[in-house]
Amino acid sequence: HATIAGVVMGLLTPARPLQSDVDSAILNPFLASNDDQPNPAVARRAKFEVQETVSVAERLIDALHPYTSFVVIPIFAVANAGVEISGQAISDAASSTVTLGVIAGLIVGKPLGISLFTWLAVKSGVSELPPRTTWAQLVSLSIVAGIGFTVSIFIATLAFDSELLEEQAKLGIIVASAIAAIVGLAALSRSVGPASPDRTSDSATASQAP
Repeated sequence: HATIAGVVMGLLTPARPLQSDVDSAILNPFLASNDDQPNPAVARRAKFEVQETVSVAERLIDALHPYTSFVVIPIFAVANAGVEISGQAISDAASSTVTLGVIAGLIVGKPLGISLFTWLAVKSGVSELPPRTTWAQLVSLSIVAGIGFTVSIFIATLAFDSELLEEQAKLGIIVASAIAAIVGLAALSRSVGPASPDRTSDSATASQAP
């Protein structure tokens, strides 16, 4: 399956850089005076030295992110949805326990699960919140996790043999994703807000530290 092939390719992609720093001797011709011009071979080596301080995985993420986020994923979502949105379909979905269950799972279940288990991890000492992160911000971010569009639709196609139930589940995913996006964005806007004086002073102190 294409999904498994993608996972395998991801696992085979080097996640560590080939070298930790750049050989300064390679860069010297670029840093010297105009009288000492680097030749093409030196230029190629310098490019290689700089490039290999960043892992292949990071370089691929940076290069492919615009295409995957704004082209591949939307096309994948629309192609996988395959739902005829009509008055009758919406009416049937509104009274379907499958649709309501999917919406409840994404809108209530995900934020509750993420927030609860994060709270347990922090209280038990297993982990801690990132610096200057509040619980309101974490809960707001967990609401955004309800946007389970692509993978949720993929799972729905595998979970139901009935075409009707599959369409009702997909409609629930579409509705839940829209609600999670709107509510999550509003919650994040309120929880983050403008920088407080304490945060500003902390940032200024951090920037002045050696």
